[in-house]
Amino acid sequence: MSAPKTDLDKQEVEHKPAINGIKLSLIIVALLFIGYLIYIAAAADDPAEGGVRIDTNAEQITTTE
Repeated sequence: MSAPKTDLDKQEVEHKPAINGIKLSLIIVALLFIGYLIYIAAAADDPAEGGVRIDTNAEQITTTE
């Protein structure tokens, strides 16, 4: 069973705004995700600045301040 009216050119024109909106939303989500990854990487703790450092050769965990 096929659709009663199949004017592909007309349907393409009518669906173009919706498809462009989907493409735009995917681009925005990709940019937000990349920004989130950059934020997480920049906010990562550096052991040289303080915190807990685990030395696998030591017998205990030492903290640096």
